[in-house]
This record gives sequence, C-alpha cells and structure tokens, in this order.
Amino acid sequence: MKRKEILLIIAVIAFGVIYNFVKSGDIRFYSGCSVGSRELLDRKHPVRFIQKEIEFPAGTIGKIKINNPAGDIEVEKSKDDSILVKPVIRVYHKNKDRAQEICGTVQVSTRKTGKKIVIGVDSDERFPYRRVRVGFKCLIPEDVELDLKNRYGDIGIKDAGQDIKIDESHGNLFIKNIDSTLKVKSHHGRIRLYDIKDQIELSSNHSRIKIKNVASIIVKCSHANLYINDVKEETEIIYASYSLLDIEKANYLYIDAKHTKINLENIKEGVKINNSHAPIYMKDITGNINIKAKQCKIALDNVISDYLTIKNSYNDIDIEDISGKNLNLLLKNGDLTIAFDNIEEGINIKTEHADVELEYPNPVKPAFNITSKNGRIINRTAAELTVLEENQKRMVNIPEGKPQIIIDTLYGDVILKNPGK
Repeated sequence: MKRKEILLIIAVIAFGVIYNFVKSGDIRFYSGCSVGSRELLDRKHPVRFIQKEIEFPAGTIGKIKINNPAGDIEVEKSKDDSILVKPVIRVYHKNKDRAQEICGTVQVSTRKTGKKIVIGVDSDERFPYRRVRVGFKCLIPEDVELDLKNRYGDIGIKDAGQDIKIDESHGNLFIKNIDSTLKVKSHHGRIRLYDIKDQIELSSNHSRIKIKNVASIIVKCSHANLYINDVKEETEIIYASYSLLDIEKANYLYIDAKHTKINLENIKEGVKINNSHAPIYMKDITGNINIKAKQCKIALDNVISDYLTIKNSYNDIDIEDISGKNLNLLLKNGDLTIAFDNIEEGINIKTEHADVELEYPNPVKPAFNITSKNGRIINRTAAELTVLEENQKRMVNIPEGKPQIIIDTLYGDVILKNPGK
C-alpha cells in the first residue's frame, strides 16, 4: 500500500474518533459552538438543573418580558392571580460533572422596573447552543401583558396573557383561548392559534400554520402552508409568496400574493385578490369579487356576487353556477368558460387569443352585442341567432333582452349554449 493511501486511511479514522468525542462532549473546540444547534443536542443524556422560582404577589406585576436564547416557554393561568415562574436549565451531556460545569456558565436573571419584570438568560461565554436549553413554566393572571422572545424551542400559551407579543424562531408555537390582541413573528416552525377573541397580526416564513375560531387576522408570510377556518371579521393577507393559502368560513377577504396557491370556501362578504403564477380556486362565495391575476388558473363555483371583476392572462377562467348583477372579465391567452343561473344586469367580456364558452338557462333571453375578430361565433342554444360577417369579423346584435351581454374577442371563438347542449 502506498504511503499516501496509508495517510488517508489514518486521517479518516482520526476524523471519525474526534467527531464522536466532540458530539458526546468529551472534547470541545470552543464554548458555544452552534453548528446545527438543534441537531447536535445529545438528547439521550439530558441533565436537569432546577433554578430558583420567581414569585410575585397578585396585582404587583402588569407585564412580563422573557428573552430566551434557546429553550421552551409554557404559560398558563394561575389559580390565585399571583405570578410564578419556574426556570429549569437542561444540559445535554453524558458526563454529569461536565454538565454541572456547563450549567454554571448559564444564569437566569430577573429585573423588576415598576410593574414590569424582565427575565433573561445570561452566559459567561457565548451561549452553549449545542448543549443547553432553558425552560420556563409561567403561571400568570389572564390580564398580564406578555412579551416573549424565544429561539430553538417551543412556546405554549393557554387561557392567560394580554396584548401578547411573540418573537419565535426554530420552534413550534401553540396559543389557545386568549381574550386579547396577538402579535406574532415566527419562522421555521409549526404555528397553531385557536380561539383568539381579538385581532391577530402574524409574520411568518418557512412555517406550517393553522388558525381557527378567531376575530380578525392580518398575515404576512412566505414559503408557508396556511390554513384558516372561522374568522368572525376581516382576513387580510397583506403579502404572501411561494405559499399555500387554504381559507374557509370567513367574512371579507383580502389577499396580495405571488406564486401562491389559493383555495377559498364559504366566504360571506366578498373577496379581493392579487396573485400570479399559481391557481385560485373559490367555492361558495358571496359578495363582491375582484381578482387581478397573471398566469393563474382561476375556478369559481357557486358564487353570488353583485359585482365580479376578473383580469387574467396566460391561463384559463372557469366560472360555474354564478348569480348576481354585473360581471366584467378581461382575459388574454387562455380560455373562458361561464355557466350562469341569473345575471340581473350585464356581462362584459373582452379577450385576446382566448375562446369563450357561455352557458345560460333556456328561459333567459339576453341582449347580445358580440364581436369576434379572426374567430367564430357558434350558437348551440335553442334560440335563433343571426351571425353577420364582414371581412374577418363576425357579429351578433340583439338589442332587446336581459341581461345585456357584451363580448369582444380577438383570435378566439365564442360558443353560446344552454345546459345539456
């Protein structure tokens, strides 16, 4: 065996031995190494060090602020309106003496100013992320303000807290039954928000989010899966990108998005959407609808809308079972299919490089003003329609009837039909 090959084998063996020692904690290159901070924790060897409890009588504290660089925070309602915080330091190390030594470098600090307490975690050196997690269990009255900053761990809040602010990263968040506003910034984790009786403001990315039974929502998200169910007032998605929005049982809904798939069901007071490069599906919608899209497949089913406006390009629009007053549709480079039950006033359609298929009930006698340039007008209804031709233009003009249907197409066919035709 050549000398270079022997040296290579020795180097590989040495690396494996050193890596195992470093991971187990027998060797450390420097304190606070945070490479892969969650994954490098040796969770098979936790050593718990219970810290001194933090106590305050009822009525003496109005706000609690906690800054935790790595660990968990759990908040519940106290039985007697007093405040009790139970800290514990967990050191992940198979050597208990070494664990004790590491624990000694970490301290839980408390500072009280007026009716506000600030709880923090200090370290003699850089915080040892790969070895230490600090947990807080808090028992507080429901009317105490909360301001929590947490990393590399979970936050759980139930039945307590007022004007809650959360800054969470690389951990999960669960909040339930809060009678107050909630402001959340959370990244890289799962979020569950249930039974929130005041407004939620949420900023998140790389998250899986579920929100249910809340008053109102303002959301900003990217690379997220968001499910919302049962919003009593407004839902505003002020920005969403590369996400999935699944929303049902809500009132007025506003969405400004890009590259975001949108599924909506049972929306009662109207929808306004801006989106691009992802499909939009809507079912059981009531109220005014305004959609501005680019390269979005759009499908609507069972819609009642006084005023519906859709602008789209480079994909199809499919509308079934719609009733209302006025429809305005602008489409380029896609196909348009509409089946309506009752439109009281009018439909205005303008397309380029798009076929239009319009289906309406046989008893309805619309007024038509149809112009198709470089396309055909095909009648599959029970009524007799006269199609006039002039150069590359085909026209149908019936001035009397309801609703008034105006169709202007360029390089596309117009097909008129009744159900079953």
